[in-house]
Amino acid sequence: LWEPIVAADPDLWIWTGDIVYADTEDMDLMRAIYSLQAARPDYARLVATCPVIGTWDDHDYGVNNGGLEYPQRRRSQQLLLDFLDVDDDDPRRQRAGVYRSHVYGPPGQRVKVILLDTRYHRQEPAADTEILGARQRAWLEAELARSDAQVHLIVSSIQVIAEEHEYEKWANFPRARQQLFALIRRTGAQGVVFISCDRHIAEISRLDTDTAGYLLYDITSRGMTHS
Repeated sequence: LWEPIVAADPDLWIWTGDIVYADTEDMDLMRAIYSLQAARPDYARLVATCPVIGTWDDHDYGVNNGGLEYPQRRRSQQLLLDFLDVDDDDPRRQRAGVYRSHVYGPPGQRVKVILLDTRYHRQEPAADTEILGARQRAWLEAELARSDAQVHLIVSSIQVIAEEHEYEKWANFPRARQQLFALIRRTGAQGVVFISCDRHIAEISRLDTDTAGYLLYDITSRGMTHS
């Protein structure tokens, strides 16, 4: 799919997770798998065409459905940042987790892309366990409260709104999910739209309740390797 993507002349490419499938604790193997993706000539053309940013999901994190129990998460983080060509002085090189924000567009037509990390601090699913962790949640609140953007694209590797899938969704973490919605309402952030992945289907979900003060949508992108 890289050729039609490049032909569309994109302004931005966002990796939403599962960039590669590298379920391993062998960091040399993970580095080699990333190198295979980076070496593709068609992907290199995309990198030359537009900015490329992103976060991870479980399979590029290093373990299926994994979280903070993964022993190689610090080293795995550096390999993802290497693949994304992130500068050595970027805050993600020192922080616990790959969350980051990027702002595009002029005043009055501004989009803020907020990349969440739903893996590094993720606990086992339960009614009162964490996905983001306290520090990332505080960072997210500040990013929304201080923003002058008209649209906020919040990238979560797992689905935020849809509840039907048995595994890997915010609905498996009820308190964390309600904290997220309450945070959006409290900050008064305009135009929040979620972008998610993980599922091997495409889906658009809508939350009809007045949780954020307006309707919330979650656009789930399907994978690029399934016909």
